[in-house]
Amino acid sequence: MTELAKPEDGGAHGGECHEHEHHPKHHQHHHEIEVLVYTTSGSYPHHGFVAVPVTDKVSLILADAKEALHLTDTSTWVATVAGNEIDPNRTFEQDGLKGQVTIQWGPREGGGG
Repeated sequence: MTELAKPEDGGAHGGECHEHEHHPKHHQHHHEIEVLVYTTSGSYPHHGFVAVPVTDKVSLILADAKEALHLTDTSTWVATVAGNEIDPNRTFEQDGLKGQVTIQWGPREGGGG
Protein backbone atom coordinates (compact mmCIF):
# COMPACT_ATOMS: atom_id res chain seq x y z
CA MET A 1 0.00 0.00 0.00
CA THR A 2 1.41 3.36 -1.02
CA GLU A 3 1.10 6.21 1.45
CA LEU A 4 1.10 9.87 0.43
CA ALA A 5 3.18 12.14 2.64
CA LYS A 6 0.86 15.06 3.39
CA PRO A 7 1.09 17.41 6.37
CA GLU A 8 -2.70 17.76 6.63
CA ASP A 9 -4.87 15.61 8.86
CA GLY A 10 -7.68 14.31 6.71
CA GLY A 11 -9.74 13.02 9.65
CA ALA A 12 -12.83 15.08 8.78
CA HIS A 13 -12.83 13.62 5.27
CA GLY A 14 -12.56 9.99 6.30
CA GLY A 15 -9.64 9.57 3.90
CA GLU A 16 -11.92 10.34 0.95
CA CYS A 17 -10.13 13.55 -0.17
CA HIS A 18 -8.66 13.03 -3.63
CA GLU A 19 -5.94 15.36 -4.92
CA HIS A 20 -7.27 15.72 -8.45
CA GLU A 21 -10.92 16.40 -7.73
CA HIS A 22 -12.03 19.86 -8.81
CA HIS A 23 -15.46 20.06 -7.22
CA PRO A 24 -16.62 23.35 -5.65
CA LYS A 25 -17.81 21.45 -2.55
CA HIS A 26 -14.15 20.70 -1.72
CA HIS A 27 -13.12 24.32 -1.08
CA GLN A 28 -11.12 24.00 2.12
CA HIS A 29 -8.00 25.81 3.24
CA HIS A 30 -5.68 22.92 2.36
CA HIS A 31 -6.80 23.40 -1.26
CA GLU A 32 -5.39 26.93 -1.30
CA ILE A 33 -1.95 28.36 -1.82
CA GLU A 34 -0.58 31.66 -0.53
CA VAL A 35 1.05 33.65 -3.30
CA LEU A 36 3.19 36.78 -3.59
CA VAL A 37 4.09 38.09 -7.05
CA TYR A 38 7.35 40.05 -7.07
CA THR A 39 8.31 42.29 -10.00
CA THR A 40 10.80 45.11 -10.52
CA SER A 41 7.77 47.46 -10.36
CA GLY A 42 6.61 46.23 -6.98
CA SER A 43 4.85 43.30 -5.41
CA TYR A 44 1.30 42.00 -5.39
CA PRO A 45 -0.27 42.08 -2.95
CA HIS A 46 1.51 45.06 -1.44
CA HIS A 47 1.70 43.34 1.97
CA GLY A 48 1.69 39.66 2.79
CA PHE A 49 0.29 36.98 0.52
CA VAL A 50 -3.01 36.35 -1.26
CA ALA A 51 -4.75 32.98 -0.84
CA VAL A 52 -5.99 31.39 -4.07
CA PRO A 53 -7.23 27.89 -4.97
CA VAL A 54 -4.49 25.48 -6.07
CA THR A 55 -6.72 24.72 -9.07
CA ASP A 56 -6.40 28.31 -10.39
CA LYS A 57 -4.09 28.90 -13.31
CA VAL A 58 -0.97 30.87 -12.40
CA SER A 59 -1.89 33.30 -15.20
CA LEU A 60 -4.88 34.52 -13.16
CA ILE A 61 -2.73 35.84 -10.30
CA LEU A 62 -0.29 37.33 -12.83
CA ALA A 63 -3.19 39.16 -14.49
CA ASP A 64 -4.24 40.52 -11.09
CA ALA A 65 -0.67 41.64 -10.42
CA LYS A 66 -0.43 43.27 -13.85
CA GLU A 67 -3.58 45.29 -13.20
CA ALA A 68 -2.72 46.23 -9.61
CA LEU A 69 0.82 47.32 -10.50
CA HIS A 70 -0.26 49.09 -13.73
CA LEU A 71 2.15 47.03 -15.85
CA THR A 72 1.97 47.38 -19.62
CA ASP A 73 3.64 44.80 -21.87
CA THR A 74 4.34 41.60 -19.95
CA SER A 75 4.00 39.31 -22.98
CA THR A 76 7.67 38.29 -22.92
CA TRP A 77 7.96 38.00 -19.14
CA VAL A 78 8.71 34.72 -17.39
CA ALA A 79 7.53 33.50 -14.00
CA THR A 80 9.90 31.64 -11.71
CA VAL A 81 9.67 30.14 -8.24
CA ALA A 82 12.92 29.46 -6.39
CA GLY A 83 14.83 29.94 -9.65
CA ASN A 84 12.74 27.42 -11.60
CA GLU A 85 10.58 28.61 -14.48
CA ILE A 86 6.89 27.75 -14.13
CA ASP A 87 4.17 27.59 -16.77
CA PRO A 88 1.51 30.28 -16.17
CA ASN A 89 -0.96 28.31 -18.33
CA ARG A 90 -0.95 25.50 -15.77
CA THR A 91 -2.55 25.48 -12.33
CA PHE A 92 -0.51 25.90 -9.16
CA GLU A 93 -1.14 22.23 -8.48
CA GLN A 94 0.07 21.19 -11.96
CA ASP A 95 3.20 23.31 -11.49
CA GLY A 96 3.86 21.44 -8.22
CA LEU A 97 3.42 24.53 -6.04
CA LYS A 98 1.93 24.45 -2.54
CA GLY A 99 2.04 26.23 0.77
CA GLN A 100 3.43 29.74 0.47
CA VAL A 101 5.24 30.78 -2.71
CA THR A 102 6.85 33.89 -4.12
CA ILE A 103 6.65 34.19 -7.89
CA GLN A 104 9.40 36.27 -9.45
CA TRP A 105 7.92 37.73 -12.64
CA GLY A 106 9.80 39.80 -15.17
CA PRO A 107 11.74 39.89 -18.43
CA ARG A 108 13.91 36.88 -19.17
CA GLU A 109 17.45 37.53 -17.95
CA GLY A 110 20.40 37.43 -20.32
CA GLY A 111 18.38 38.08 -23.46
CA GLY A 112 19.32 40.41 -26.29
CA GLY A 113 22.67 41.47 -27.53
